[in-house]
Amino acid sequence: MRNILSLMIIIGFAMAYSGCESDGSSKESTDNNEENTSDSSVVQKSSYFNKVGENGTILSADATSWEMVEVIEEGLLVHNPTFSESVRTYNHSDAIEYCENLSSAGYSDFRLTTNNELLAILKTAILSENEMLYFQNYFNDFKANTSSQTGNKWNYYGDVWSSDEASNSYYIYTSVKWDSEDGYSVGTSRDHETDLLKVFCVRSW
Repeated sequence: MRNILSLMIIIGFAMAYSGCESDGSSKESTDNNEENTSDSSVVQKSSYFNKVGENGTILSADATSWEMVEVIEEGLLVHNPTFSESVRTYNHSDAIEYCENLSSAGYSDFRLTTNNELLAILKTAILSENEMLYFQNYFNDFKANTSSQTGNKWNYYGDVWSSDEASNSYYIYTSVKWDSEDGYSVGTSRDHETDLLKVFCVRSW
């Protein structure tokens, strides 16, 4: 009887010890998952861009809503469109009119970007995924709606009007391109004024 009682006590201790190990392992796994989720959602402060709110207030990098993006080296504020605004395209004259009539964050002196401004903005934006987050609606639409496939190669294109005239009825635009082999690039071309492209509206800062 004494031997049976001793055996039961030993088994009880073994089960309790096993349960403690299991709880500790589960806790560690949960903590690691939480940390990974948190890391993936953090927007790091940029050396090139700032998020800007109403009346020119500089916001923190992790702000979830912002009216404009400051392009620090260019001294510009770029209107940050909503997603529904970012998917719209315009012919060239409507693009100019849209920017000139735009009112956002207490400002109403926006204009269509020049080609040099677009090159500076987009070449900087594609430096990293973090920089792209400052223009996330543009890049989200860019990736969602402009894909094509050539063989095993995927391609994305996002064309944005500039205010620069190339020749009679043709204007220069800047294009962000991405493909699954070479990654991102930015270049310029020209298009007829009646074609429909995206728009970046800016004001001096």
